Amino acid sequence: MAEVRVDVDTSPLARKLRQLLVGVADASPLMRQWAEVAHFSVTRNFEVGGRPRWKPLSAVTIKKKGHNRPLIGRTGNLANITAQSGRTSVILGTHPSARAYAAIQQFGGRAGRNLKVLIPARPYMMLQPDDMVEMRQLTRGYVRGLARE
Repeated sequence: MAEVRVDVDTSPLARKLRQLLVGVADASPLMRQWAEVAHFSVTRNFEVGGRPRWKPLSAVTIKKKGHNRPLIGRTGNLANITAQSGRTSVILGTHPSARAYAAIQQFGGRAGRNLKVLIPARPYMMLQPDDMVEMRQLTRGYVRGLARE
């Protein structure tokens, strides 16, 4: 009986797959790009008063603060956004002295003496749909680059 044997050299494919695995396990270059996009977006949220627009301050708060700009406190530390990137993650944060204030503004809730004041949520630590599109494009470019190496 006749026999046909086909040998395929899979070593180039295996090499490419290893490159992809290494690049995905340590995606630091991509995470730095994501951090830039996220940092810019959250900073922009402050510049424009929220996206979507934040609820306005109460008349009492405006009188106390002397202005009508939500989330702009005495120190301005809440708007001091930090972005850190790692091998597979991005972490956004606020100035450490603003963290308690940051949570009540992001999620809303009761504050003040005897928790009498209801603060509406004014989410600022959020990305926009366009940011997600940009991050997907960056990811595609990163993976394509890994495949070309």
